[in-house]
Amino acid sequence: MSRNKPFKRILIVCEGQTEYQYTLALKATLSREMQRGIQIQISFSSDTSAMQVVNEAREMEVQAKRDKNPFETIWLFFDHDNQPKLADVFTKIDKWGYFVAYSSICFEHWFLLFFEDNRRAHRNAVEVINYLKQKHWPDYHKTKINHYEYLKDKLPQAKERARFIKQQVDDTLPIYQCNPYFTVNELITFFEKLQDD
Repeated sequence: MSRNKPFKRILIVCEGQTEYQYTLALKATLSREMQRGIQIQISFSSDTSAMQVVNEAREMEVQAKRDKNPFETIWLFFDHDNQPKLADVFTKIDKWGYFVAYSSICFEHWFLLFFEDNRRAHRNAVEVINYLKQKHWPDYHKTKINHYEYLKDKLPQAKERARFIKQQVDDTLPIYQCNPYFTVNELITFFEKLQDD
């Protein structure tokens, strides 16, 4: 990377600790030079709601513009988890042009795709986590392991399964009404492309 090349400013606002840790692991996949050259600000909301995440991102975006140091790209990282007001959240996302790393019904359903082609419409996070532990990952814990590092060898399969599931959904439905549905793979692809810049 040329020293004269301007830094990219990327904001990623995460809903919870699991998403936050996963994003840190993604950042660690970049070369040291790339990590220095790209400023990635990662935050996770204490509110743990998608609405708080989108509002926090907007506040940070506005402040960065006031400081004349705007973000080039803004990502939101959250899951469905039967949250209220998801229609309003996605309306704001579209209005403000943010990117979304999203999983329905919970982030652990994304992890299931590393082990199997799981297209079930799970009811809630507890159901998914119990299934994940019983069938594939008995010692799974939300924060005590580097999930990205642990699963990275199976990443191509998970990305392909997520892509296929997305192709199969009724595209007349809003994202938040689709179950299952994933865009976490798009955030991973974004990080992979940063290596190519």
